[in-house]
Amino acid sequence: MKRLARRMDRGARPGETVAEFRFGTKAETLERLQRTLSGAVVPEFFYFDADAWKTGWMDIIRRAPSVSGGGKIIIRSSAAGEDGAARSMAGAYLSVADVDPQDETAVKKAIARVIASYKGNGGQVIVQRMALDIAVSGVIMTRSVTDGAPYYVLDYDDVSGKTDVVTGGIGAHKTVYVYRGSAHSAIKSPRVAAMVDLARKVEAVCGETPLDIEFALGNDGTQFLLQVRRITSEHHWRAHTARDVAQSLSGLEEFVAGRSAPRPGLSGSSTVFGVMPDWNPAELLGDAPAPLAISLFRWLISDEVWRKARELMGYKRLPEEELMVTLCGRPYIDVRNSLNSFLPAGLDGKFESALVDACLARLSESPELHDKLEFEVALTVLDFDFERETAAWYPDVFTGGGKMRFRESLRALTNNALDLGHGGTLPEFISQAMKLEAMRDGGDRALEKNGDSTELLGQALKLLDECRIYGTLPFSSIARHAFIGEKLLKSAVAREALDAGRVAGFKRSIRTVFSELSRDMAKISRGGASLDGFMRRYGHLRPGAFDITSSRYADMQEMFINGELAAPAENGAFTLTARESGAIGSLLAEAGINSANPAGLLEHARLSIQWRERAKFLFTKNLSDALELFAAWGERQGLSREDTSFLTVREMEEFAARPGSIGASTLREVVDSRRAGKDLFKTVKLGYLIRNISDLRVSPVLRSRPNFITEKRVSGPVALIEKIPEDTRNIAGKIALVKNADPGYDWIFTRRIKGLVTKYGGANSHMAIRCVEMNLPAAIGCGDEIFAKLAASGYAELNCDEKTVRPAIVGDYDGA
Repeated sequence: MKRLARRMDRGARPGETVAEFRFGTKAETLERLQRTLSGAVVPEFFYFDADAWKTGWMDIIRRAPSVSGGGKIIIRSSAAGEDGAARSMAGAYLSVADVDPQDETAVKKAIARVIASYKGNGGQVIVQRMALDIAVSGVIMTRSVTDGAPYYVLDYDDVSGKTDVVTGGIGAHKTVYVYRGSAHSAIKSPRVAAMVDLARKVEAVCGETPLDIEFALGNDGTQFLLQVRRITSEHHWRAHTARDVAQSLSGLEEFVAGRSAPRPGLSGSSTVFGVMPDWNPAELLGDAPAPLAISLFRWLISDEVWRKARELMGYKRLPEEELMVTLCGRPYIDVRNSLNSFLPAGLDGKFESALVDACLARLSESPELHDKLEFEVALTVLDFDFERETAAWYPDVFTGGGKMRFRESLRALTNNALDLGHGGTLPEFISQAMKLEAMRDGGDRALEKNGDSTELLGQALKLLDECRIYGTLPFSSIARHAFIGEKLLKSAVAREALDAGRVAGFKRSIRTVFSELSRDMAKISRGGASLDGFMRRYGHLRPGAFDITSSRYADMQEMFINGELAAPAENGAFTLTARESGAIGSLLAEAGINSANPAGLLEHARLSIQWRERAKFLFTKNLSDALELFAAWGERQGLSREDTSFLTVREMEEFAARPGSIGASTLREVVDSRRAGKDLFKTVKLGYLIRNISDLRVSPVLRSRPNFITEKRVSGPVALIEKIPEDTRNIAGKIALVKNADPGYDWIFTRRIKGLVTKYGGANSHMAIRCVEMNLPAAIGCGDEIFAKLAASGYAELNCDEKTVRPAIVGDYDGA
């Protein structure tokens, strides 16, 4: 035990300065911190050399109770090469928790297991008191590991009461990014504030070295420091990241403050920004889309089409407001604008403002609703559950005459929406979409790629203009009709006029253009159809509809002839029972909806779903062809597709209007500058929802509430689909993981997959509709955290009945 005593005497002394702090092994570093750290507790421990175990094991075992404090102990690794300056070897060696120090056999076995995990490399072993009565545990990185961004990255569990949930990867946990320059007052959560406080205490001792801190917080507020190591990826980080992030945040704060102030013509005293409300740009565009994709979305949808489409349906007329904004290159919906566009026309201004503010408050207080704005926050239709929703959600707003006037306005709008006669808006928008289909002549119009640069851009811009007038405008209104139909069906289920299973059966009976695509793909795989014919109809589709670098079906034909594909089952016609028809009829009468009977209500839902998918299919033809023309133009300028993705539609319009005014060298400078800017944007950590300026500096990674499809339960290996066609092979019998999916991903339904999980998406998204149609178990919109865990696990369990999706642990697991 003399060697043990000498080890215990090494390290820092009280009063040691930051400059003098020396990192050693895990045990030595922890010992030095135990002697110098103020305001936090390092649980009692001792350590010994592993090579002393063979001869001194009895003395070591007998010493174990002395550090236990009457509780359990943990045997931690402190192996040679672990926690070094060049590599941390985090998780490479075993630790054994919850050991009874009075059970000498258990202690001996645990220590032997830890030493055995060293595989002869030697080192030390830590015997430490287990922290008790734990409220929170986890890991704090004092910089972002991937890029060195100046954030405290808090990854923690506040449910299990254990200290190894995060480090062992054995359960759900939360992640929060806290900007290092944040004032203490900006951190609203007491727990998050305590974590940052602990990190700053450790930094006061260790200096500027980026740290990986394992910690726990007791229910009594005690801060436990369990382990500290250096982050070893610092050599990969870009210089000046901290300075650049500070400048970016300053600009963002100014923008958000200005945008959140009252705005002329808009109701609501402030706003909220989200990546998934309303049009859900996270699903359509992805996390960090290139400038061309963003500008196309604005050109076709979010500049003006979004509000004009709703105005034509009877919603409020809005000023010329942009629906989508970009914050450090990331697309966000301005939720105040969205909520204003869902107000029926003709309401009192004070009532409008009160309702919009109440909706924003509900979303801010329940951020898990960020992808369910139209269903659980806004009141966009007079559904059958109106009375319960208004009383439960906004009791202070819906009082007296205001409620009656709002109800009457919604009733008029709903009656107009459900009218399938010549005066109804749905037939009119379907007629507009059919014009685009006629103009496209079934998709056979050839692209002229042999003209000069001006002609190429002229063709592309003409296609986009057609797309906006006859494509995205009618699509936007038809999609709104589909939301109305879905909300009415949901409320019919809530009022027990329909069963949820019957509604799912009704949706499966609807044949859409994408169910036809699946059947046509299956025919090709069996040699029963022409691939050329298939490509003439479907070749324009691409997994990323707005992404010029995303390949079209026409450019990856091998994906469609690789083995026999499964065709979707044929579903029969759906007919309401007499009881269902009577119950729905009573609800319609109660609501004062007289433009549709029960069968008409379902017919409206069927038409809107069918034509939403068809209109989307049609307008993406124009969009896809325009992207091909932009790519051909870029090639003439010496730009790759990826280069061209950094330009905008407006810039190409300017180039076409003034040929020769912009030279190739200028284009290259713009591309290079924006590429560098995109790298910078990645270092600014923003959450799904920005409710105020504080959220720019304290950004939780929300654990999205997935939208589950069917009531099935499946488990099996996962297939992460990132590269096409490489990742599309051998996915049969697996649960497919797709980050963000649009019509270009419909081929996955022909691959006999067990289930589907997407990172982004909502209850009424394309993938949700397709999974209902295919009766495929799915979790749509699970968010970053769950998706990353599933991708890393290799095996998953999807239980739609109990509404859970989680990594499935196969075999035994020893957490480090």
